[in-house]
This record gives sequence, structure tokens and C-alpha cells, in this order.
Amino acid sequence: MAVDKSYTAEERYQIKKDLMDNKIPERVFVNLSLGLGVLADYAGLQRAEVMWHPELLTDTVKEICTKFTSDVQPWGGNVLQPSVYQEMGAINIVMSEKGFMQHPNTQALLDEDLDDFIKDPLACIVEKCFPRIYKNLDYSAIGPRSQYTWAMMFMATADNGSASIPRAEIQKLRDEYKWYQGYLGNPAENCSGYTTFDLMTDQLRSFTEICKDLRRRPEQIMDCLEAFYPLSYKLSLPGKQSPYSSCGHALHMGMFLNRKQFEKFYWKFWKRENEDHAAAGIRTSAFCEGDWMPFLDYLQELPAQSQLQFEKGDPKIVKEKLGKRHILAGFFPISSVGTLKKEELLDNLKELLDTMMPGGNYEFKFDKSAISLADIDIDNMAALSEFLYKNGKFDNAGATAGEAFDSSLYTDSGMHDNFHSKYYRTWEQYKAANPNTPESARDMVMGWEEAMLKRMTFFLK
Repeated sequence: MAVDKSYTAEERYQIKKDLMDNKIPERVFVNLSLGLGVLADYAGLQRAEVMWHPELLTDTVKEICTKFTSDVQPWGGNVLQPSVYQEMGAINIVMSEKGFMQHPNTQALLDEDLDDFIKDPLACIVEKCFPRIYKNLDYSAIGPRSQYTWAMMFMATADNGSASIPRAEIQKLRDEYKWYQGYLGNPAENCSGYTTFDLMTDQLRSFTEICKDLRRRPEQIMDCLEAFYPLSYKLSLPGKQSPYSSCGHALHMGMFLNRKQFEKFYWKFWKRENEDHAAAGIRTSAFCEGDWMPFLDYLQELPAQSQLQFEKGDPKIVKEKLGKRHILAGFFPISSVGTLKKEELLDNLKELLDTMMPGGNYEFKFDKSAISLADIDIDNMAALSEFLYKNGKFDNAGATAGEAFDSSLYTDSGMHDNFHSKYYRTWEQYKAANPNTPESARDMVMGWEEAMLKRMTFFLK
């Protein structure tokens, strides 16, 4: 099956724009993409080699581009790069023998640290938490060499942190296939964040400890979350805002909480963040990991036109409850592309489209990303893509889809304005230390401060 190159970047942009503007587009937006590890499997290469030398996949990427049509770039990089984490001496993100990047259940924030965390979360993270999970930051263990660590990490990031093929080759492919690249054509217009509770859990307290905390010290954890929110909010802001900027969240812990815990510890802070974002014109995007069916009523409270991808659940019920308010995706199992015969695969796809397409507010994505080549069959992927482009056309394009995103409906909580830390340098502090610096340098200096803060705290995700 030949890839259809007749679709223009302008057409794809218009489809996405209509979707975000609460209009029914000409057709379903098709988001099909394979990760670095899957491509390594396809090429018959060791994942570890590819993680360090992604340029080895240049020919493979070119080949994949000819296999199936997608509105987005059909391959992605790898966020967790061994070169970066190994320079940090990470024990929380490690590579397995088979080249998979894994996250053991580590704990960085100890019981005796909680009061210090409430006083200054960033200082506690820098002084106590990071050296526990990133051993090369521990001066007491390795001495002055620890002062090299951030510089070494930045060099590793510059060399292969993007984990992709050479930029010149990427640009040639973009010119040839004309994929959608966003409103600004700049990845910085969107960002990835985590809920305050997920940030508190994943790298700091750990899954096992936070479950104990909610029973043993709920009020102290609530104080931690309140103290953490201003920093959590800063980490979830796009680098360059556009009318369609969004903050994407991978929702981890919500599904493991009972309803009372969810509402008190999880939803309270995520709802606040989304409404603060909405007041600033930033939209919500989320991957609802696991089964979120018990929490659909909460998701209905998110700002309109939130983009929600579901891993599990009943698409008919989700469409009925959320389809007028939010843009929905997911549900279709990536594993079925590797296990089902073509006819059964397309029958299942037709059933999903019949459910999700009426009324618009739908984009095609799988339930989750493929982990290995065993999850997919390339011929089935091509058949699925062809079916989507042929049968994903709306007969009422231009009609209103549902509720529109309206920033004016929201008022900023002001709960993030009081961010301070002894490790966050304000312009006034910089100016006091460097009095001859002109006022015109303010944006540059504070841009560095914000960029460093975001880069450092990336290692909490």
C-alpha cells in the first residue's frame, strides 16, 4: 500500500485547527507514530546501540515513512536517554539488559525530610532528594567530581538527548511528507507536565510510601502538596505560548486511589492547575492511564476542549458523557495491530469510528504506544491507516462540535504566585549582586533561570 503524499501541511493544520476550534473537520485527524525502540526492533539492531547512536536508524526511518500514512511524523524519539541518566548516576531510571529504560520503585524524599520539604520544596529536592537518586550529585560520596555532573548531563543532552536521526534528514522528510507540526511549528508551544500528586509520588515518595502516607500522615502530605503546587505549576508552562498551547499530563496515580483520596489529594490540585492554565489561555491534554471510568464525572469538569486519550474504558459511555465537551482519543488497542487478522482489525476499527465520529471531537490515537515490534504488524498498520483516511470523513464538516474553550470563564487562583526558594534567583537578587547589569538584560537572565529550573526538575518526572 503506497503512502498518500497528496495531503498538504496546510490541510493537516486546518483539520487540527478545526478540531481545536470546536468545529467538525473534513476528516478524522490520524495520529500514528512508532517509538525508537520499535524501530530498532524493525531494523534488527540492539536497542542499547540505538539509544547511543540514533543516527543508525536513518534508513529505517525513511523506510517506515513509506509504509503508512499519518498526519504526524510517524516516528518519535526517546525521552529517557541512557547517556543523560548515566551521567547523573541515576538509580531511578536505568537501562535493562535488553535496552529498555526502566523506573524501579525508588524513594528520594524520606519521612524525616517532609517538614523541610514543606518549608522549601526546591531546596529539599536539590539538597536531599537528588543526591539520593542521582549519585553523581552527591558531593559527600564523590567529592568535587559532583560539580561536573550538570555540565556532563547538558553535554550528553546536546549530543544525543533528542534521540533522533540527524536534523537535516528530518527536515528533508518533513518537506517531502508535509506532516502537521503545530500552530507555531515549534515543540515549545506545548509542554509535558505531571499532576502535583504524581510528581510527589513518582520520584520523591514512591508508590509504596505514598500509599502508606495517605493513611498515616494525610494532613502532612496535604501540606506538602500545597507547598509543592507553585513549583509544579511553573514546570507545566509552555516555553512559547500560542492560541492552541496545551500542557500534556500522563495521569499515573489517580486510578490507584479510592474516590475520597482521589478528590482530596489528586483532583484538587490537578483541577486547580488546569483552571489556572485556562485562565492564561493554556489548554489541557491528558493520557488517562489505566481505567478512568470511575472518574468520568470529574473529567467533565475540566476546561472545554481538553484533549483526553484513554487507555481503557467503554468508548460508548465516554463518548456519551464527555463527547460534547472534550476531544477524545484512544481506546483502540495497539496490540490488536499485531495479533488480529486484517479483516477483524478493520471491523473493530469501523465499530470504534461509528461510536466516536458522530458529533466530531475525535482524533485517532491508539490506547498507548507500542513497546516492541511484537505489538504491531506493519502491513496491518498500513491497512488501518488506509481505512482511516478513506472512511474517516465527516459529512457535516464545519458544524459546531460541542462546547468551545473559553479562557474568560476562568480566574487564576493566585496559588502559584508565592513561589520562592533559596535556590531560585530573582531579578532583584541578580541585580543586587551585579549592579551594573542593564535593565534590558532582565528577560535574558530570568530566561536562563527558568530554563535551568525546568531542566533540573525534569528529573522529577
